Amino acid sequence: MRDLYAEVTNKIIAALEAGTPPWIRPWSGELDRFPTNAGSK
Repeated sequence: MRDLYAEVTNKIIAALEAGTPPWIRPWSGELDRFPTNAGSK
């Protein structure tokens, strides 16, 4: 059986170890300091 939680955790750990925080939008290269709601902005 596939363990989705383990897969996501492993991807996050790999990104952190590579020096790329997963919370940075790849298209902007900046930290998301003020998260926004997609529906209400």
